[in-house]
Amino acid sequence: LGKTRLALQIGTGIMDAYPDGVWFVDLQTIRDSALVAGETARVLGVREEAGRPLMQTLCAHLKPRKMLLILDNCEQIIDASAELAGAILRVAPEVRILTTSRTALRVPGEQTYLVQPLPLPSKSGSLEALSESTAVQLFVERAKLHKPSFALTEREAPAIAELVARLEGIPLALELAAARVRSLSLAEINKRLQDRYKLLVSGDRTLQARQRTLRALVDWSYDLLQDNEQVLLARIAVFAGSFDLAAAEAICGVDPLQADDILDLIT
Repeated sequence: LGKTRLALQIGTGIMDAYPDGVWFVDLQTIRDSALVAGETARVLGVREEAGRPLMQTLCAHLKPRKMLLILDNCEQIIDASAELAGAILRVAPEVRILTTSRTALRVPGEQTYLVQPLPLPSKSGSLEALSESTAVQLFVERAKLHKPSFALTEREAPAIAELVARLEGIPLALELAAARVRSLSLAEINKRLQDRYKLLVSGDRTLQARQRTLRALVDWSYDLLQDNEQVLLARIAVFAGSFDLAAAEAICGVDPLQADDILDLIT
């Protein structure tokens, strides 16, 4: 949904408020919780001291500073990220931490902001209304990178509105679809979106592997779930629309799960 891009934009916009800077720590490739503090120290230029825990050295370095620390992609090492954030915030009153994650860190003082998909335009809206849609703007901008002559026109407007709606305003999906305008018409893209996992792939070598296809991103997300969460997700798939807690407990709360487990697992 663009959490990293949003965090970078925020950091750029408020940099002047932090005399000691805005620092970005990319945790997306970290899988070992023990490496989180080390990666943060590396970015900040903090060296480990003999006979002193690295976390303690890091906190001492940050204590007098007024700065913003961005911890990006915390979800796969959430406990270590929470431990790091909590330790820093306890000793460094002028340090602010902005994290991107698929789940909250649950540390004191944390405020969460839910990043939603881009709002969808009305399919029957005017060309002017469509051009003001952020989802449409993103698709058109990315499409022009692949096909400079691409433009939002009266003739193409209905197909673009349909495409944006079918991709539910998800930025990565829109960007991957935009790459297809080099070889497909909008009508052909919409038709092939019946198998969106096959269509939405990118040749961009600078992207992380999980961002090169929509399927890889879904697989990566699924693999982050614990075993019981994977079981629950598979069982919840029987609901064609929404569901309430009582229904989820009745349908999903059987071995290896219990009805009492469902609330926490869904949360």
